[in-house]
Amino acid sequence: MASDDTYVFVEQLRSELEIFNPTKQIYVGAPGLLLACWFSEQPDACGEAHAGGGAYILSRPLAIEFVKLKGLYMAGCMKDDVRMGQLLRHALDVHVQPLPGIKNEPRISRILWGQCRGSSGDLEEDTACYTIRSCPRPMPPPVYAGLDQAGSIFPFAPLDATRLALVQSDPAVWPALSLLPAAAAELAEQDRAVLVYLDFGGHRMVGRHYEGLETLSVCAHLAAERLSNFHA
Repeated sequence: MASDDTYVFVEQLRSELEIFNPTKQIYVGAPGLLLACWFSEQPDACGEAHAGGGAYILSRPLAIEFVKLKGLYMAGCMKDDVRMGQLLRHALDVHVQPLPGIKNEPRISRILWGQCRGSSGDLEEDTACYTIRSCPRPMPPPVYAGLDQAGSIFPFAPLDATRLALVQSDPAVWPALSLLPAAAAELAEQDRAVLVYLDFGGHRMVGRHYEGLETLSVCAHLAAERLSNFHA
């Protein structure tokens, strides 16, 4: 299930889900946490891990079982992602499982591929430039958004573009997102890989909900560089 502002990489999502057994009750998403225990509407959901944001996946067996519980889920109109996680854990002992390619935060509104020559001949950063720049060294770090009332449990970690599955984003950037699989396939023939990440100037901690950090940066690197760039 996905909201109308979530871009779906269909084939990549299918590939990423192969690690799960489809005959089991599986609940997959980007785990989030509600800490606002004073919310009178759902105090029992405080501290529950759930698939936060714009998308989550239920296996067919779980979806069938969930339909049987629809009356309980809809009671009091508490039909949100927090209530979903609470119900599945409490009633069925089904816990949300993370998938790195599901990016529900931040909501991406800009794609930065690289530097292009502007009309003046000077290098300019441009979201419409599809010549992918080389990755910085050292490689970009994960960026973690601090939790306040609610938010993501895991950081936004740099990820191979071929593993992107669901990205909550402004539909205006979907044409650019749609080019990523082909760009990654083309560079793979040169033994290069495409990395997507959040650029926060090398910092690893940002405020809650990523504080407006909404640009998805894209870079390319030689396959061997990820290992050679690692410092124990």
